[in-house]
Amino acid sequence: MSATGPDTSTAARAQPVRRFGRLQLLRLLGKSERTMAWRVDDPRTGQELMLVMPRVQPADAGALERWQQAVRQASRLDHPRLALVVEIGVQDGWPYVAYDPRDDATLSERLGRQGLPGPEAAALAVQWLQGLAYAHEAGVAHHDVEPFLVLVDAAGTLRVAGLAVA
Repeated sequence: MSATGPDTSTAARAQPVRRFGRLQLLRLLGKSERTMAWRVDDPRTGQELMLVMPRVQPADAGALERWQQAVRQASRLDHPRLALVVEIGVQDGWPYVAYDPRDDATLSERLGRQGLPGPEAAALAVQWLQGLAYAHEAGVAHHDVEPFLVLVDAAGTLRVAGLAVA
């Protein structure tokens, strides 16, 4: 404390760094009963990623293997409405998928409190359904359709993340 009162410097107010393995957790993007998503920093690359993981750990090694197989199958899908998977892994028993979010916001962030004008909302819904339809036709289900698992760029281009994670 200084002579004029409590120290309000940035260092004094800094939050403790939260980590998930090597990744630094920056902020929670959203969570549901089945999944959660975080914006993280990867110190190896200096890149921010979107980390998506189930809310419940797989019960055993067999369940973890089935999860990894489903997510690997989903990650092989190539479509403009699907987010790019950059890593699939397990940290302390927790499986995860990391996506390249580019500079996109989640649909939850984009919606804000005011929502979106009807034509913009309809255009985004069509793109979202295109991504989901492509995945379903390839035999991959999403299992947890949530706005925090959808990335939208400044031009209104949408990409779905979190396929097969839940």
